[in-house]
Amino acid sequence: MGEDDEEVEGQQEGLLDARPPIRWRPELPEAGDSDFQLVIPPLLYQRQGQVSTTAVFPLFYLREDGETETTELAIPPYYAMRGPENWDVLFPLFFWYRGEGHHTWAIPPVWSHSAPDGHDFGIAPLVMTGRHGANHYTIIPPLLTIDWGSEEERFTFATLFWRVQEPRVEHWGVFPFLWVENAETTSYTIAPPFFLRFEDREENTALTVIPPLAFYHRDEPNGSY
Repeated sequence: MGEDDEEVEGQQEGLLDARPPIRWRPELPEAGDSDFQLVIPPLLYQRQGQVSTTAVFPLFYLREDGETETTELAIPPYYAMRGPENWDVLFPLFFWYRGEGHHTWAIPPVWSHSAPDGHDFGIAPLVMTGRHGANHYTIIPPLLTIDWGSEEERFTFATLFWRVQEPRVEHWGVFPFLWVENAETTSYTIAPPFFLRFEDREENTALTVIPPLAFYHRDEPNGSY
C-alpha cells in the first residue's frame, strides 16, 4: 500500500507539472467604455471621450475638451471660454473676444475691433468707422452720411452732397442744384437753370451759359475770341 500510494502521488505530481501555467489577461476596454453619465436633477455630470461636462442647472456649467484644449465656464450672466480663442462675456454689459491676431470688445453701445490689417470702431447707432489695408469706411446715420473707398477711388454721400473720386476724374455736387466734373482734360459745372460751363483744356475752349446769355471763349496761340 505504501509503495502504491507513492507511485500514485508521483504520477499526480508529474501530471500537475506537465500542465501549462494559467495566465489571466483582462480585456482592454473598447473605445467609449470609459464614458459615464450621472444625472441627479439639477446636477449633470458627463464624461465622453476627452470631453467632460458638469452642470447645475441653471446656475453653473463647465465643459472641458482635452482634444481641442478648450474650457467653457458659465455662471449666468457670466460666460468664459479659454483655448485657441478666448471669450469673456458679462451679458449684456460687456463682451471681449480674443483670437490669434485679432481682438474685439464691446461695452454697448461702444465697440472696437482690431486685426493685423486694420481696425474698426463704432458707437451704435451714431457712428461706425474703420480701415483695413487700403480700404476705409465711415458711416454716420444721424447725418445721413457715408464715406468709403480705397487708394484709387472714394465715394462720399452726405444728405444732398455727393462726391465720387476716381483715378482720373472727380465728380461732386449738391443734389439737384450743382453738378461738377473735373477730369484731366475736361471739366464742367452745371447749376441748372442758372449757370453752365464746359471746358476742354486740350482744345483750349470754354463755353459759359448764363441764361438768357451765352459766352463762348477759345484760346489760340495767336489770340482768343
